[in-house]
Amino acid sequence: MNIGIIGYGSMGSMLAKGLLEKNIIDPSNLFISTRTIEKLLPLQEKYAGINVSADNGYVAQNSDIVFICVKPADTTQILRETKTSLRAKAHVISIAGCIDICDIEKVVDNKITRLMPSITSEVYSGVSLTCHNAKVTADDKKKLDKILGAFGSVRGIEEGNFGVGSELTSCAPGLLAAIMKTWVEESLRFGTLSKEESAQMAKQTLYGTAKLMIEQNMDFDEVINRVATKGGMTEEGAKILFDDLPAVFQKTFASMGKKRETVTRRLRDSSFPQ
Repeated sequence: MNIGIIGYGSMGSMLAKGLLEKNIIDPSNLFISTRTIEKLLPLQEKYAGINVSADNGYVAQNSDIVFICVKPADTTQILRETKTSLRAKAHVISIAGCIDICDIEKVVDNKITRLMPSITSEVYSGVSLTCHNAKVTADDKKKLDKILGAFGSVRGIEEGNFGVGSELTSCAPGLLAAIMKTWVEESLRFGTLSKEESAQMAKQTLYGTAKLMIEQNMDFDEVINRVATKGGMTEEGAKILFDDLPAVFQKTFASMGKKRETVTRRLRDSSFPQ
């Protein structure tokens, strides 16, 4: 089985390196295209035999599974460009978060999967979200899940939940970082720790909390109850958060959802003008 990756940015490079480091694929079965071939030199030096090109059609015609890892605004153009090169049974994987399967189907008549990876997949702890069109068989899903499983867990969801699912997984590292950044900065008002000391303690605690919950299968309430003793400081702090955070998060989800709808509409209008 040959795997193709069109685009070697953040996600394309993560996929390529992960597939090779985890021995999911032999270098000779990996095809990558990018406008700047020089970016691939370190990978070629480490893994001899990789097939690289500036021609997206070359990747499309040689691949059984094709990951489209370009900016959402460029996705439709890439699909049009490679349409005649794609194998009839090729499985096309799009990581464009704001482009629906029905829009991709207007361009190519293939098996299609929407994929939302996460930056945490770089350390093989990500959640990859997938949804498929009707042409993707159970065997296709199994093969794809095996590939993506090298980067963490894989969750198949309905396309209608792709937006909120992305916010819970792909967007969450940035949102959690924003929350912890604010948490650390506000803590500086109440002591003499440096920002660097506070940030390091917060990061280690965030990591340890996630590790504890996953390895001991603990839910959020259990962690809260373990730490927030009756009448203690944590309980007092948790009350404030439960009172004030719902409104903040409602506003956050609503704002992101509105932005997603706007971007989807703009991409649809520019790709398929009336």
